[in-house]
Amino acid sequence: MCNISVTLLLPASEAQTSHHQLHLLSIIPVRSTRLRLATPLTHRPGEGHTLTKVHNMQALLDFLPVIAFFATYVITDDINLAMVVIMVAISVQVLLTWLIKKTVSKMLLSSAALVVVFGAISLYLDNPIFFKWKPTVLYWAFACVFLVSHFVGEHPFVKRMMQSVSTEEFNLPDKVWTQLNFAWVAYFLFAGMTNIYVAYNYAEATWVNFKMFGLLGMTLVFLIGQSIWMSRFMPDDTDAKNKEG
Repeated sequence: MCNISVTLLLPASEAQTSHHQLHLLSIIPVRSTRLRLATPLTHRPGEGHTLTKVHNMQALLDFLPVIAFFATYVITDDINLAMVVIMVAISVQVLLTWLIKKTVSKMLLSSAALVVVFGAISLYLDNPIFFKWKPTVLYWAFACVFLVSHFVGEHPFVKRMMQSVSTEEFNLPDKVWTQLNFAWVAYFLFAGMTNIYVAYNYAEATWVNFKMFGLLGMTLVFLIGQSIWMSRFMPDDTDAKNKEG
């Protein structure tokens, strides 16, 4: 049985999936028993600490909008003001990301567009329910992307995603990748439905807390389960050494 190491890839604009922005946290089983904390892109020899600093800055930028939203709501108890703050914050994030990296991912742009559009509609109609739909729309959009990738393209989206953000080799059967891809589809659909259920059936403050902590907790639980499940199909250290020998 494979020893499990959980690699937690912190948010980056190419892989976003947190309560507000979908920071696609990847928990990936590897051949050791250590808990590793890494950014999606690894340090390359000869680049000093510049690359690390850039990605640390990007990780900070990814968290700022949702933290600003939550802090504003907690302090003022005014969701309209909190929406204005997050709309400004995510716009600033896009600008700073472009200044730092000279590029902005489609995922960040789409997330920012949804925040601004749904926020503006909610403010105009003085009804925050439209803004509360934003996480659901984003989750369901991801469900569609993962589902369509099963029928279009050479590999499921989950395989492309994991191979693009990790240096680990994933020699998994095609059947396993397919099952994992559909598991993500099911999770995104469930998360989207849960978000809108909380939005319609619980107090506003409860939804804000769920948005900040609930969705993230659900994602972490799902990813830990994914890591344990994937480890069943990966060779352990002993098997790898025997093959090398």
